[in-house]
Amino acid sequence: MPEPILTPEERDSLSSFVDRSSSGTAYLKRANILLLADDGLTQEQIAAELQVSITHVRQMQRAYKRQRMALFPANIMTFRLFSADDPIAEAGRRIMAGLVLKIKEFEVDLETTTSVTAVHETRKTIRQLRTAFRLFKPYYEAGLLDRYRRRFRKFMHRLGRSRDLAVFLYKLEGYLEESEASDQLKATDLDALRKMRDYWQIRKQYADEKVRHYLAKSKYSLLLAEFERFSHSEGEGVLALSGTLMPSKVSHLAPVFLYEKLANVRAYDVYLDDVDLQRLHMLRIQIKELRYTLEFFQPVLGISVNENIDTVKELLTHLGDLNDVRVHMDMLDNNEEEGLAVGVGLYRQAREIELKRLLVEFPGLWARLDSLEWRQQLSRAIAQL
Repeated sequence: MPEPILTPEERDSLSSFVDRSSSGTAYLKRANILLLADDGLTQEQIAAELQVSITHVRQMQRAYKRQRMALFPANIMTFRLFSADDPIAEAGRRIMAGLVLKIKEFEVDLETTTSVTAVHETRKTIRQLRTAFRLFKPYYEAGLLDRYRRRFRKFMHRLGRSRDLAVFLYKLEGYLEESEASDQLKATDLDALRKMRDYWQIRKQYADEKVRHYLAKSKYSLLLAEFERFSHSEGEGVLALSGTLMPSKVSHLAPVFLYEKLANVRAYDVYLDDVDLQRLHMLRIQIKELRYTLEFFQPVLGISVNENIDTVKELLTHLGDLNDVRVHMDMLDNNEEEGLAVGVGLYRQAREIELKRLLVEFPGLWARLDSLEWRQQLSRAIAQL
């Protein structure tokens, strides 16, 4: 049995943090990596258990050896969630505080290597923040959250190109490896695909450099610091309630938020017999809103809601793959570089085959989310509030 890597105090702190965290909590995977390593699991076993790369596990273990518990922000171990009886404004503040911590988790990575993981996780977390801004805006002073929303949106746009190119290259690389292994393409065709890959890698390097250039101006760090201070300042900016009796607790308002987001998703049902990519893209946006709202209130909904969230995630992954195909085909169609026509044609054909497969499989995944059983399970979780 390998020697423990954590001190008893460190293990107690990390275990307590994991126990009171919910899915998506910042630094949760990092804590679980160390706890599983302390249990004696190999890097391969940890990666499989947490669904992360072995490289990520290895990096975290090396970082822990250098930094010990400084690997976590000072306030993360005392971070408090919320209860069903808390005011909705303060629950929202804690939700936003958790999100800004998650963004800061990838700040250094964005500034240096601009890895695919850092770009993806940062974009996703900013999207979650924007959902939080819309939900909690009525409970704060006019314009307060809008100012933050606009500033985060500017950075979101800068990350978009980097993310699209990263996913494009990841999918293209997979197609290349599969083609090389199967011997289905001629050597000249493979060379054409490699030439196209090299072209898009240069474009990605340029996009990543633009992200790093923006970060070097410190605007992003200043925004995070300012928003982090606000998200830990209880009472700041909260809208004063009038004398009229109004719903104000999590237990009053979370059911309203959740059923409204579900209604926005279910409204698409009558339009999905004739599926088109643009409509599916709009549906994906609404399902993201539902997912994020479910995850925000997961701490007060109980563990049964995890199955609801898993169904939503599975459908979102599928819709994300569909949207990636749509974006990639647009990129291929708008390519004007001479000498890439053969590679573009080959890869476009492969993307069209993938598109047909994804469209055929979509109705079955949608039926699971739109089922009576799924809604009843969600209703039971909400009834606990």
